Order: sequence, then structure tokens, then C-alpha cells
Amino acid sequence: MRFRTWIMACLCVCCIIGTAATVFGKDLSILPNEHSAAEKRLVKLENTIAELYKQSNDYHKQEVFRLLQSLKHQLDEPELLQFGTANAWIMMKSDVLAAEKALVAGKAGIVWREPVNRLRLAVDALLQAEHGPWLQYESLMLDDLQSIRRASRSSQTHAPEMTAIYIEKLFERIGRMEVAAYMVGDEEQMNQLLKRSELLKNFMILHPDGWTQEQQSRLMAIVDHLELSVHALFAQAEETITVPAVSMPTGINPTSFALFIGAIISGFLTFAGYRKYKQEPYGVKDWRI
Repeated sequence: MRFRTWIMACLCVCCIIGTAATVFGKDLSILPNEHSAAEKRLVKLENTIAELYKQSNDYHKQEVFRLLQSLKHQLDEPELLQFGTANAWIMMKSDVLAAEKALVAGKAGIVWREPVNRLRLAVDALLQAEHGPWLQYESLMLDDLQSIRRASRSSQTHAPEMTAIYIEKLFERIGRMEVAAYMVGDEEQMNQLLKRSELLKNFMILHPDGWTQEQQSRLMAIVDHLELSVHALFAQAEETITVPAVSMPTGINPTSFALFIGAIISGFLTFAGYRKYKQEPYGVKDWRI
């Protein structure tokens, strides 16, 4: 019995040491990331933009203005250039200035909230990587292109107006996710998408009241090329994005949890065996002998 008690005690000690090793080993492994000045600034930037997004939706103008001033200073930090692309950071600064200008000028909320939406998508693209909300715009824009095809082929008299509405919605989505695409996507593919969207815009300017069969074929060719650009942009982004710019600590470590439970069980069995040994140090005697 004494031998079994010692075995359980040793097992309990081993589980406790293993738990401590996994916990403190994990903390030491993430220590450099936690103390990185650039990553701290990026996390601070994300928190500021998240608060700006919330306050803009709540229409708190004074708080929005204060947060925009904070963002102007944060975006001047050179450490942030370690992440994303230089063009994307320049565009983010322009969005901050555009939102500030529209807010000071007393423009409608939709005017100064749109740059805030672009900022939110851009910083989320950096921190959430393959889970960034901007990646959802692929399916949204493909749906818009399909709607443009259906509307342009319609024989109804208001077909040009419906086509123009869907095209405007497509342009709105492209503009909203543009900074995020430049931040973590392929700049060349994004430039190509913008050029082809410009062709679509010029086509609608030249043919606002309708089009012939030949012109319809030209329109479909532009839409098809746009669809290829959308696929290429997001395919390239999904290939290049592997991990977020800042790796956040994960939840409970399964190994630490299993060792902790093992320490509790073995500790309880050790205590029970020790008490039984103290009561009957030489085991149960047969008094019939």
C-alpha cells in the first residue's frame, strides 16, 4: 500500500510540473510578440478604428471627431509600415482626412461614415487574415455582376435604369473594400479590377438610354472580364494570406488542461491512500489465525 501511495504521489508531482511547464513555456514563447512595439501600435490602431466605427454608427459626432484626431497621429507611426503596403497606409490617411472634412462641413452621416467603413475593413484584413470581412465581398460582387447581366438582357423599357442601379452598387462595393485589397491583396490585380470597372462606367456614360445587340455583346465582354478580375484578386489574396499580422493568444491549452486534471485526480488518490495507510500501516490482519 505504501508503494502504491508513493507512485500516485510521484504521478501527481509530474502532472503539476508538466502543467507549469506548458503554461509558462507558452507565455515565454509569445513574450516577444506581446512586447513588439509595432504590433502593440497595430492592436491600438484596430481598437481605435473599432471604437470609431461604433461611434459613427451611433452618430456621436464629437466622439467621432476625437477619434479621427487620434487616428491621424497613430497613422504617422513609421512602425506600422512593417505591415500591409505603403499605398494602403496612404489611402487610410486620406480616408481619415475625408471623414474629418465631411464631418466638419456638416455633411450627411452617410458621407463621413463611408471612409470609416473602409478603415474598418482595412484593419480587419490585417488582423483577421483569411477571416477578414473584406473577403466576403467576392460573393457580393459576383452577385452584382450576375444582376447586371440579367438586367441588361431584359427586354423591358427600364432595363438601362436597372442596369445602372446594379452597376452603381458594384462600384460602391469596390470602393468600400479597395483599401483592404491594397493592404493584404495583390495590387496589380486590384488595379486591373479598377481599370475594367472604369470601362464599364464609360460604357454606361456613352449608352445611358439603351444599346444595340452589338453594344450588348460589348457590355457582356466587359462584365466577363470584371468577373475574371474579381476571381483573380481574391484567389491571389487567399494564397498569400496565411496568418494574421498579429497572432492573438489562443484559449485553453488542451495539454495543460489534461495535466491539471491528472494532477487533481492523482493528488486525491494519493491523499486517500495516505490516510488509509496511516489507519492500517501494515494492511488488514486476519484475526482468525
